[in-house]
Order: sequence, then C-alpha cells, then structure tokens
Amino acid sequence: MDQKLRKIVLSIVVCIVFLLTNKEAFAKSDVKMFNSYTLKYKVNDKFDVFIQPDMRFKDNMGEFYYYHFRSGIVFHALKYLDLGTTYRFLQSKNSADKWLIENRLELDVTPKVTVKGFQLFNRSRFEYRWLESAKDRWRYRNCTKIAYPTSIKNFEFTPYISEEFFYDLRIGKVHLNWVTIGASKKITKNLILGLYYMVESLRVGKINKWNTNHVLGTTITVSF
Repeated sequence: MDQKLRKIVLSIVVCIVFLLTNKEAFAKSDVKMFNSYTLKYKVNDKFDVFIQPDMRFKDNMGEFYYYHFRSGIVFHALKYLDLGTTYRFLQSKNSADKWLIENRLELDVTPKVTVKGFQLFNRSRFEYRWLESAKDRWRYRNCTKIAYPTSIKNFEFTPYISEEFFYDLRIGKVHLNWVTIGASKKITKNLILGLYYMVESLRVGKINKWNTNHVLGTTITVSF
C-alpha cells in the first residue's frame, strides 16, 4: 500500500477511535447497531438473486427496534450499469413501542466505474412505501460510494466511504442522511465480512431540526 493511502486509512481509524471514546460526542446522541446478512446466488453472468435479513438496535444498542427481509434481482445490464428490483417487508417500533408494518417496492439504477483502482458507485433508488401509520408515498434515495481494494502485507481488504440521502416526495424534503466509513474483507471465495461506522442525521416530518446518531454496523455476505 502506498504512503498516501496508508495515511488516509490511519486518519480514518483515528477518527473512529476518537468518536468511540469521546463521551461528549455521544452525550446528546444515541448509539445504534445495524446487522445485515445477505445470501446471493449468481444465476448467470447477467442475473443475481438475493435475500437479505437485517436487524437494528437503538438506545445504546440495548433495544431491538427494527428488522426487515428483502429479496430481489440484480440485472448486470452493461459493464458499467446494474439495474435491480426488490421487495422489502419490515417492522419497526414507534415512540409508543408499537410494532408497525411497512412494505416497499424498490427500483435501483447503479452506474459504476473503476478509475486508477478506485471503485466508484452511484446508486439511485426509487421506493414506493406502503405504510401502516401514514399515507403511502414515494421516496428517492441516492448513495455515492468510493472503495479502494488494497492490502497491508498479505492482509487484503477494501476500505470505503459513502454518503446516502433520503428524499421524501410527499413532504418535499431530505429527512435522513447516512455518512459511512468502513471496510470489507473476503474471508473465502463465498464469504465476505464487513464492519462500518455511520453518522445518521434525521428529522421527522417538516421539522427543520436535525438529530444525529452514531451507528456501528456489520455485514455478512454469502454467495453461491
């Protein structure tokens, strides 16, 4: 790994350690944990299918408040373009500790390119949401991600940084934003593990005040 990249990785690690050990940074925020599991099957060179259960915890990772099941198809339309469609079923707790159901249809368009070893992605996701507690609505999500496969001696891994915003078309505002730094590691031919730290910024309805949470996340991907 070249010296410049080494400094970047070291700076990211220092920032994570600082945030995790600085009590003032967390004093007015919640600490959450997201755990995602993906089972992926390659049908052929053009199509993948997958299922993805996900569990989330809040209140300093002490309360289980969200889970979902996603299943879908990814079509590798071009070398630099993926298209996908997904159905998601989820339940989440509201402020009264009642579990509410939501169903979603998700449509993804993901241009991708590799420049000098850097992998660049920009995924546009259009969601139609059937909500138990509110009117059905469309939402647009955009995720930009930069990854760089690298190695330290014989240890190969892929650090990345990403930013995703959520735009609710009914209220006409961005109401959620995720900024993430993390890394993934290929353990075997069929198994990839990931670890990340995320800053979650959110606001409810048309309120302009943003609340910030800190998220520690894990990902496990098994492919066949």
